[in-house]
Amino acid sequence: MSKYLNRHNRTQIDYIMSDISLGRMSKGAVIECIKIQNMLNEKKIGKARSIERAKAAGVDIVYNYLDEKLLLKGAKDFKSKTLSCELIPETAWFSNLRDVVDKQDWDLVRKDIFSKNKYFCEVCGGRGPKHWVEAHEIWEYDDTNRIQTLKGVLCLCPTCHLCKHLGYANVTKRSDVAMQRLRIVNDWSEQEFHANVDAAWDTWVERSKKNWSLDMSWASRNYKLSKDYKLTYTAKERSESRDRKYPTHI
Repeated sequence: MSKYLNRHNRTQIDYIMSDISLGRMSKGAVIECIKIQNMLNEKKIGKARSIERAKAAGVDIVYNYLDEKLLLKGAKDFKSKTLSCELIPETAWFSNLRDVVDKQDWDLVRKDIFSKNKYFCEVCGGRGPKHWVEAHEIWEYDDTNRIQTLKGVLCLCPTCHLCKHLGYANVTKRSDVAMQRLRIVNDWSEQEFHANVDAAWDTWVERSKKNWSLDMSWASRNYKLSKDYKLTYTAKERSESRDRKYPTHI
């Protein structure tokens, strides 16, 4: 199989071998996928033809529209999670676990999540072309008592992570990337896509009218952090802390 690999692309070799060892792709499918990617890189075939060949081989090649190719899962037994649309209320911006703890403790959390998932995205089963995966905080909102609670951290590839931050995707002019990924992973029609995104924005508008207390005690319950951080805030404490750290947002 090594004769098909680009000898200069060690990252490709690493995750291809990982795909095989984890049973995500058969050896034959992997070889075909590598051949297709190499032909794409050398501009011997176009995207349309590459997708036809990939489907015939029983694998998927999905593009993130950033001039990079992203190899995704090939195994039929990979159980992808729904890629939900999430928008942090405006009144809850600038305060999260990454912002509160030191870098060493944030690294402790995110690298543990990455390791548990073998550095594969929990949603699509793939990896990013430059940064394999990123950490995304999972939040639960108690709309009655106005409490935002950290429930865990997800291991996501950069493109799936972008879908969790649609506002950021719009600002950085990558909403088309997020739209394409949401539709592919969730198998949504265009109508279903717009219905789900509209509902997410409606929820954001309503939640942004409230001030939220913050509970991130999940981190101290699940990890031995280096400090006794303050991980719970009343809405007033949270607002005051945010104003001190980010006065320009006022």
